[in-house]
Amino acid sequence: MCTKKICEPIVQRFKLGDSETICGILRKNLPSPSICYIWTNESVYELVPKYHPEEVFNRLIEKEFYTEADTLGKTFGLDILSLYEKAADKHFEAGNFDQANQLYCLSNVKTTKIVHQFPQVKRMDVAIFHLKNALEFPEKLHPDFVRAMSDLLLMCHLQQCLKWRSNSNSNINIKSNSKSKSKSKSNSKSNSKSKSNSKSNSKSKSNSNSNSNSNSNSNSKSNSNSKLNSKSN
Repeated sequence: MCTKKICEPIVQRFKLGDSETICGILRKNLPSPSICYIWTNESVYELVPKYHPEEVFNRLIEKEFYTEADTLGKTFGLDILSLYEKAADKHFEAGNFDQANQLYCLSNVKTTKIVHQFPQVKRMDVAIFHLKNALEFPEKLHPDFVRAMSDLLLMCHLQQCLKWRSNSNSNINIKSNSKSKSKSKSNSKSNSKSKSNSKSNSKSKSNSNSNSNSNSNSNSKSNSNSKLNSKSN
């Protein structure tokens, strides 16, 4: 009897008994799903996948189990490169550009497809990487292809430089705006301080004037009193 061990949520591994040896394997490629027969010296096993092999393959690459996906694809005779490319197209349309680039590399897709797709989404870095790899040995390529890829590489570099320049200008504008705001705040603070100082000065002046007026009034009163006293005498 075989004992079943779940090694992954998608792929199952079957372990035969210690006394069993595999005598033969027969696979029938039906429309859906494929059926595999294994017979040993003691019994015969029929393996029927719960999902179609392509669906299992796609689940494996979504979890980034690329080695297991390759093994599964070779076992069931799947078109592995085509499946990788289809998965990459889906990720590219969904905006997962890094995952799409990784899957495109596994699919051995033509460089022209990658270097024309990624500049459209402003991922010049990916296009430049693949263009440099393609032009590493230009003597092995057709001159027209080398010329076209070289022109595209130059365009990608220019676009990347323009992007860096626009980003640096935006950073400079943000810094200048923050500096002007801080200057305006400091100026407003100095103006408020000067206003408070002027108010305090005006208050001190009014106090001194009031004091001088009171002193003059007291002096005049004392003079009048002295005159009255002199008259009475």
